[in-house]
Amino acid sequence: MTRLLFLLVASLPLYCQELDLDSYLRVLRIAPGVSIESKVKALDELGITLSRSGLRELERRSATPAIPAYRPPAYATPQLRSQDGEGNYLGNLNSNRFDPNSVSNPFGRYGSEFSPDSVNNPYGKYGSPYSPYSARNPYATQAPAIVTPQGKYLGKFSANPYDPDSVSNPYGRFGSPYSPDSVNNPFGQYGSPYSPNSVRNPYAPTFPSLPKLPALPSLPKLPSTTRR
Repeated sequence: MTRLLFLLVASLPLYCQELDLDSYLRVLRIAPGVSIESKVKALDELGITLSRSGLRELERRSATPAIPAYRPPAYATPQLRSQDGEGNYLGNLNSNRFDPNSVSNPFGRYGSEFSPDSVNNPYGKYGSPYSPYSARNPYATQAPAIVTPQGKYLGKFSANPYDPDSVSNPYGRFGSPYSPDSVNNPFGQYGSPYSPNSVRNPYAPTFPSLPKLPALPSLPKLPSTTRR
């Protein structure tokens, strides 16, 4: 039956052999051959081709859909990145203990005291008081970096009060309670309890965006920054 249909189509006048895309595909299905290439070749030999409009439609349908450019959320809390040469994501720096990626979540991958990726693990690479990459080592110079979703650097989540980039340096750009780029500035966008970008706002949106759940715990305390 399909052979008969194909012969009927092939017997149409020459001016009818330029088909639109849908008609061409219907004929292609019943054309003799075991592969698409052989079927197309058989149609070409019979003078059955795609019309110009059919070709344009084929190009349109074959075009790869454009992937929208990534745009980070306008409002989200900063995250931690390791500075051990790997740049590993170490969680969201916020006060939301219900955020599965928060350093304040005691049961999460980045907040648990037993997780190797947590800055709260006293025996881990990022939480040990002896590791050069730890947030808890008061002598570390390669503590985790604080970065906003837009890529802005906000210093180091470090216990070193002498590192100029440390949040524990009360005189540094990222540790001073008066600096606009400091997470310790209670009136700044990164330290205010009311700012959507703040590490102190327990209701601030997180990155990646997560359900807004209430949480009131404060960030883990760093060693005292008092100079002696």
